[in-house]
Amino acid sequence: MTCNQRESVGIMTKPKVGIIGLGAIGFEMLKEFHANPDVEIGAVCDANGERARQVAHEFNIPAAYTAYADLLADPAIESVYIGVPPVYHCEIAVAAFAANKHVLCEKPLANSVGETVQMVEAAGKAGKIHAMNFPLNYTTPVREFARLVDEGYLGELRRVEITLQFPDWPRAWQQNDWIGKREQGGFVRETAPHLLQMIQRVFKELPELQYKHTEYPDDPELCERGIVAHFQMKNGALVILRGGSHTAGEQKVELMAFGTKGVLALTNWDDLYGAQGSEPMTLLTSGGEYAQELISQFAAAMRGEPAELYDFTVGHQVQQLLEELLD
Repeated sequence: MTCNQRESVGIMTKPKVGIIGLGAIGFEMLKEFHANPDVEIGAVCDANGERARQVAHEFNIPAAYTAYADLLADPAIESVYIGVPPVYHCEIAVAAFAANKHVLCEKPLANSVGETVQMVEAAGKAGKIHAMNFPLNYTTPVREFARLVDEGYLGELRRVEITLQFPDWPRAWQQNDWIGKREQGGFVRETAPHLLQMIQRVFKELPELQYKHTEYPDDPELCERGIVAHFQMKNGALVILRGGSHTAGEQKVELMAFGTKGVLALTNWDDLYGAQGSEPMTLLTSGGEYAQELISQFAAAMRGEPAELYDFTVGHQVQQLLEELLD
């Protein structure tokens, strides 16, 4: 975790944020920003001008743009949320820092490690707040997972298992022209960063990749269909990642951690199960709301207050591991 702060400006005003990208994820985040009492949406931007104008009208937002440069030139906008496809993250973030804006960016941070380096450097040069939308950090199950690990619930960590299983990819709610393509889509790029960063948050390190086998379809434009990867933690604990799509069975996203005393499992993002010794697994807590807390933390940082934010350096570190998996 890295916290960004700025100097207090004295008068407490709601910072105005610009929303760039109104696809499935971007629109959901716009609704969360709209509901949050700590910020105000000052503008939206989408390449589809009709979409941008319709959303601005629906949510009573004063400005709608089709070019992100026009939004960044708006003096009323203090910060931006970047919700466009990953291939555009670097270009927009670097321009936002040059325009003296704070940035909250979707994951993955960019489409390559080279781009994440540019983004980290631009953020540092600008001295602006930079944060990632790594939502699991703000959910009750993951915070409880981390608390239990810190209190010794697992004992010595022996193994971590990550499962990413999707009968269909893209998912029904996330149909677009890039999420199923190899260039910037795929279930590994879209979902694995959440769980890899969770390992970093809970166990204070990212594991080192030892072996990987990635299965691709014959069509060179389509994303991966399967993956098996082995990593190792500094204490020798093995991290196993298995994933696949277009296979029978229910969708399942899970991170299980096995220790000498106990086991914990985050299942399908929202449910935390645990057991110690030979006891059966039981549900410990459930619930996945995160966005309001993330936005409030981002607003706190803009007010110059301490904040729990996971910045572009964290995003860069996860990107390095992600690129090794998909190379």
